[in-house]
Amino acid sequence: MDEQQKYCYTEEVLIHIEAALTELDLLRNLLGNPDTVQSREVWVRLQTFLTHVGMVSKLFFPPTGNKVSQQRGTDLQSHLEIDDKNPINNRDARNATEHLDERMDN
Repeated sequence: MDEQQKYCYTEEVLIHIEAALTELDLLRNLLGNPDTVQSREVWVRLQTFLTHVGMVSKLFFPPTGNKVSQQRGTDLQSHLEIDDKNPINNRDARNATEHLDERMDN
């Protein structure tokens, strides 16, 4: 990965982290308000938060066997000093919402 690619991927990570943090703040505000704690907007904010976090996870830890993607993930992990034990490597919560349709069918 050259320096320009590192810059572009780092910017992409930053965009998603900033968006995730914004959604987290909005979610906390909704959960802290008795008038909105049970609203649909809570679910929307949670899903949006998890989508952004999931994108960061995919950038560092690509879910495919594609060698180019795997190398990008390894290079990006090294560049930003992220190891395999980082919590962003766990996609359980994101997968639970992303595959909600399958869970509902079952």
